[in-house]
Amino acid sequence: YFEWSSAELSAVTHGTDRVEITLTDKEEDPRFDEELTVKVTVPSEWTSAELDSYGVKTALEIHTAEDGTHFVYANILPGDGVSVIRAK
Repeated sequence: YFEWSSAELSAVTHGTDRVEITLTDKEEDPRFDEELTVKVTVPSEWTSAELDSYGVKTALEIHTAEDGTHFVYANILPGDGVSVIRAK
């Protein structure tokens, strides 16, 4: 709860082929080291996506909201730099 409640998500770049984000928290890293699941809006043209976070690539499923927007759920470790979600 502490890690989640102090987390802050920021978009670094949001383009047609990639979304770069950072996730930070105000907690001590050795004690609070769990990935948090974030919901990120992606362009509607994307049919598949992958997360590149701290050197690990993970396929992501694209979901469609009731209003037609597309999004992915990505598990990201706070304070680990820039994570990149790419169209695949």
